[in-house]
Amino acid sequence: QRRSVFLTIFGTIEHELTKFCTSYSKRNNLSISLSDLKGNGLEQSNLYMRKILNLNNSQSYPTIKKIIKLRNSCIHNDCRFVTPDNQDIKEICSLMDQCPDYFIRNGKQVLFLKNSLTFIISVFQHYASEIEDAVKQNVP
Repeated sequence: QRRSVFLTIFGTIEHELTKFCTSYSKRNNLSISLSDLKGNGLEQSNLYMRKILNLNNSQSYPTIKKIIKLRNSCIHNDCRFVTPDNQDIKEICSLMDQCPDYFIRNGKQVLFLKNSLTFIISVFQHYASEIEDAVKQNVP
């Protein structure tokens, strides 16, 4: 159940960041929009934040990159921390090593422990605060 809630949280955050980037471009009559940038989802939104808001030193984004890998594994690889040819997915293994109170190995799958969702939300809250600070610094 935690995995399902994680995917809902992730999808909601991803959707809201996309909406934010789109509306920010429109509100500020910018010549560059989110769709002009490579990538998709959170990676594309982060690229937008870096280019438009100068959010280049995010302290939370390195962890978010690992969370993105975890999300992709949940969707495409049954939440395994290994590839189909049994190679460790380094970002996911690093996340589990960095956060043993929230994620552990269960066979070849990641098990979401109690408070893992609170941890993920807190990472995204910190990222939202960084975005808010960047917006304040870029107000004309």
